[in-house]
Amino acid sequence: MEHRAPSILWSVGGTVVGHGGRRNVDLGSDGRSLRIVRAGSENAGVYTCTASNTAGVLDVEVALRVLVPPQIARESGRGQLSDGEEELVTVMEGGHVALQCILLKGTPTPTRHWVVGPEHAEPAHTVVGNGEQLVITRAEEEDSGQYKCIAENPAGSATKVYQLVVQAAPRINVTALPPYVIVLSPGDTGSEILPADGRPRHSHVSASATSSEAQTLVLTCPVTGNPPPRRLWYQGSQALVSSSRVLVGTGGRDLTLVGVGPRDAGTYVCVAVNPAGEAQLSTAVVVVARPELEGDAEVEVAVVEGQDVSFECKVKTNGRSSAAHANYNITWMKDGEELPLNEVPQTRSFERLVMGRRPLPSSDYYYEGEEDFSYAEDVSLLLQDYLEGVSAEATSTPATTPEPVLDAGQEAPLDGWREWRGGRNEDGALPHLRRRDQD
Repeated sequence: MEHRAPSILWSVGGTVVGHGGRRNVDLGSDGRSLRIVRAGSENAGVYTCTASNTAGVLDVEVALRVLVPPQIARESGRGQLSDGEEELVTVMEGGHVALQCILLKGTPTPTRHWVVGPEHAEPAHTVVGNGEQLVITRAEEEDSGQYKCIAENPAGSATKVYQLVVQAAPRINVTALPPYVIVLSPGDTGSEILPADGRPRHSHVSASATSSEAQTLVLTCPVTGNPPPRRLWYQGSQALVSSSRVLVGTGGRDLTLVGVGPRDAGTYVCVAVNPAGEAQLSTAVVVVARPELEGDAEVEVAVVEGQDVSFECKVKTNGRSSAAHANYNITWMKDGEELPLNEVPQTRSFERLVMGRRPLPSSDYYYEGEEDFSYAEDVSLLLQDYLEGVSAEATSTPATTPEPVLDAGQEAPLDGWREWRGGRNEDGALPHLRRRDQD
């Protein structure tokens, strides 16, 4: 009995596969073989080889599974991402951001996981959708860095890399200010005040600095922020640039005032700006002028031996009250050395030195409030009218005014009497000379 060669037919999913079919499918000349060139996911399926002749039909099935390595979409969703390609993502401090890891393909379905930094540490943020998103809420500057999504399956792996930049608003670092700058208002420096939606943030710090006249004063502007803020200096509405007396440091890090004078008093403002916000440091500069004395710098004084002599050291007030003198210290010198208190009999007030001693007023007089005033003796000397009559250029006995005679309980008149410029009673009042009651 003659056996004819069977006819062979290939099919997949009920569709016959043959010449002129799928472009990457090639049938052998005898039909006994089927070759797929560069198999793709579209070639996956169950292939059936059917052999038939007069004796019968025989089917053989071959299941083809095509493993497809993962592919990840770009952040924009357009096109395939090259493996390891880095995308830059920027968010303002306090804002929210979701990093995407969307698969374009992959068979079997890839697994996805996230790592942070070169150490591939586990992220502290929320991962949702089986690794499809990594969500960062209330972003902080410390969240800046590299984030990776790694997709894997038996066919291979793919990696998506994000470089996250958290833009931090400028902050004045008050702890870095020099000790001569006094912080009056530190402003808002904590992250708890950040806008939840990442809007630009503004803050203000107030400070003060005191400088003596003719000194050099350096005002600093220590600031943090990402990207590094741009710093500008202002006095009032005028932007400051370097000159012979005003030096603006590199990048506005400091402002130097050379030979400070009264005209330099005022408020200086450092403004630090970056895309995330603005910070201002306002420093009120107070200039303490050097004391100026009234009269000539050198005066020759002659006095008869045994007489008292009084020297005046008065500071010009320039229209200010005598209370402004409290800013100055007065030191008396003799032959270039400080005059000791016990060298000669003397009495001192803030601006006056009296050489010699006069007897105290009669015991019939007393100083009201004497029990709580420790300088009663000095007060009595300074109140004596004749001390006012000693001229700095006098060479003869100074003119005096007789000590007034007071009735019982009567207060000494101020006219013709020197007012005590130093101590006061505990209640702030000056002592008064009174006559004791004659009971």
